[in-house]
Amino acid sequence: MVADHEISVRQAQVDLVENRVVGVDLGVANLATDSDGVRHSGEGLEACRIRHHTQRRDLQKAAAGRKRRGRRPKAIRRKLRDLSGRESRFRKDINHTLSQSLVAKAQDTGCGLALEDLKGICDRTRFRKAQRARMGVGPSISSEHLSPTRRKGPG
Repeated sequence: MVADHEISVRQAQVDLVENRVVGVDLGVANLATDSDGVRHSGEGLEACRIRHHTQRRDLQKAAAGRKRRGRRPKAIRRKLRDLSGRESRFRKDINHTLSQSLVAKAQDTGCGLALEDLKGICDRTRFRKAQRARMGVGPSISSEHLSPTRRKGPG
């Protein structure tokens, strides 16, 4: 189900310094590194991904064992349902705060933002089995996240 919403956003008035751009390099270990050398680490995001993966694996294994023994795994399924989406909401919040800080930095210094284009990188690259889960959920900051016209204000 796709819903179209019309959002009114005030235009941000930014006086750009001529030929001054802050470049943003997106990565896996460091979610973003700007051209001034400031790194935004992805350690917390990776720890969250591993913790949720382990928890889901253990609960699914317990549910399968109960079902095999002829008992209903209702409480376990309820817990799995409650956990679903928690990691993606955390990732979405991290990406949001990161993009806010990058846009604020660009606005404060009067610079533009330049992102590297990562479109289709997963199609062009093969990953080992141990890397697939990590690479499938990389940084999802796009130019629409960083647009100063989307920014409504702090928060």
